[in-house]
Amino acid sequence: MTSIRTIPCKLVVAPHQVAAIEATLQAFADACNWVADWGREHHVSRQYDLHKGCYYTIREKFGLSANLAVRAIARVAPRLSKVKTRNSIFQPTSIDYDKVIFRFHEADWSVGLTLVGGRIRFALKIGDFQYQALRGQKPTSAVLVKKKKGYYINIQVKEPLPDPLKTTGTLGVDLGIKNIATLSDGTTMGGETLNAYRLKRHKVRRSLQSKADKGTPSTRKNARRVLKRLSGKERRYQSWVNHQVSKHIVEQAKEQQQAIALEDLTDIRDRTNRKIRKSQRGMHNTWSFHELRWFIEYKAVRAGIKVIPVNPAWTSQTCSQCLHIGSRSGVRFHCSNCGAELHADVNGAVNIATVGAAFVTRPEYSPLRCLLPQRMAEAAG
Repeated sequence: MTSIRTIPCKLVVAPHQVAAIEATLQAFADACNWVADWGREHHVSRQYDLHKGCYYTIREKFGLSANLAVRAIARVAPRLSKVKTRNSIFQPTSIDYDKVIFRFHEADWSVGLTLVGGRIRFALKIGDFQYQALRGQKPTSAVLVKKKKGYYINIQVKEPLPDPLKTTGTLGVDLGIKNIATLSDGTTMGGETLNAYRLKRHKVRRSLQSKADKGTPSTRKNARRVLKRLSGKERRYQSWVNHQVSKHIVEQAKEQQQAIALEDLTDIRDRTNRKIRKSQRGMHNTWSFHELRWFIEYKAVRAGIKVIPVNPAWTSQTCSQCLHIGSRSGVRFHCSNCGAELHADVNGAVNIATVGAAFVTRPEYSPLRCLLPQRMAEAAG
């Protein structure tokens, strides 16, 4: 089996080449929007039907090459097939490339891209990470992306997956806001630094937005410029933290030969937003649990480690020692049945590991298996 890995590389773009890239980005976005309008008007979403109805028109209307036209249609088709994305508007920020219109040259570390005016070759400005990832590869697809700091090519390479690791246990991971991740072995990765940083950025944005609305003309202009410069800084820092946390979790699971049992928090905001104080909703709504789970999953796949999503229901209220329902107050958990006093997040992580173990080991060896049918059979016998 193989996996697709994306390697971001910065392009070295000369001033006279910028116009060609910008023209292609705009033409590609305009073609996508035209195809989307045509598909909505004719109630068509299948790529084959869109290609049949739009291909020649968008080639003539927007000056795209054959494969750029095909890539534009391929980008629109999945958006039209879903209700949430059916009315999407495409911006001139990226272009999909395939093996015909994209070529990677390892000899001089450059790429050839087909643009509106023809094919242009660009040198790559990359570091050791990209060199190691691209050496010996023959990529057949990529995405040209426009960012604030220039133009990038996200090259997609195929890598063989390692054989699945033979696990001897399960590592439970409890996700949270105060503690980013708590492991079933008692390790806690606190989020105090991240939460303090997010609160600081929130105050800075609020102050700048106030000045941008009510200040003098020069103050408003300067405030908007600073807001633009700071845009995305918090998100990038949060992604860096998630990378560090996910890397530690996967490395620990690999070292101890464990599978990873992870909370499945899909749609948690829809279920809990009404129960959260209004003052806390900002922190809750910017909680990046989905990104952290994604980082853990793709790193685990590359390490040959199995990831098991676990329904989080009752994992925080169940005692990990006797499996009876207890009570949680802040970071403390108390079991009225066995009298256990535990750290609430560690208790939840142990429960998650216990549930995940039932999917890794044989069910009869799981501590969650029900002995009642067996005892009834023994009594009847």
